[in-house]
Amino acid sequence: MILLALDEKKPNDALNIAHEVQKQRPKESLGFILEGDIYATGKNWPDSIKAYRTGLKQVADPQLAIKLHSTLLAAGNAAEAAEIAATWRKEHPKDIAFRLHSGDVAIARKEYALAAQYYRTALEIQPNNPLILNNLAWVSGQLKSPKAIEYAEKATQLSPNQPPFMDTLAMLLADKGETVKAIAMLRQALTITPQAAAIQLNLAKVLINSGKKDEARKELEAIAKLGDKFPNQAEVSKLQKEL
Repeated sequence: MILLALDEKKPNDALNIAHEVQKQRPKESLGFILEGDIYATGKNWPDSIKAYRTGLKQVADPQLAIKLHSTLLAAGNAAEAAEIAATWRKEHPKDIAFRLHSGDVAIARKEYALAAQYYRTALEIQPNNPLILNNLAWVSGQLKSPKAIEYAEKATQLSPNQPPFMDTLAMLLADKGETVKAIAMLRQALTITPQAAAIQLNLAKVLINSGKKDEARKELEAIAKLGDKFPNQAEVSKLQKEL
């Protein structure tokens, strides 16, 4: 109903639904998340922030904290966002979700050492969480840490046949020079999710580095046919020109 109201450019109707949810479930986060999201859709950051803050006074939901933090950043309130993040992590030492979010934010800023710190803290709480292991593996690869492959291998062992995890491990193997293993793993990942163009692009890169330019060209041509459906066409074009 809310999405329909927004699609029809009726934000007030959407807000009425959100407020009704809040009345029916005053101690749950859903209504406040809906209200904040509605305002955020229109880039009304002050009211969005207010909704998430109000919700957090009712229930300590990590999703509310994440949305509040993200919206503060979007509004340009970096100092306040940092304060919210530090307070939340201190008051909720066992919360995984916000630490993963903090790591993702750090990666977006290319602050890889900081991201690794957040992921390692999360891993101490849940040492067998494959998502944490995968994220830590990727960022460790960026930092050239020798433990990167170890993390990635454990992630794929705990959660096999997951293309994103296979992609991470494959690219780490490729960086190490184990291109045969990397190519095989990327091809296997693509058999599971043939539409994963980002993985297909990684396969093309490894093929190029392995001297298999004809095979790489076929992969790049397939991605190019996707057009605007794949956002990274600029890199595809660049690689095609270099072949």
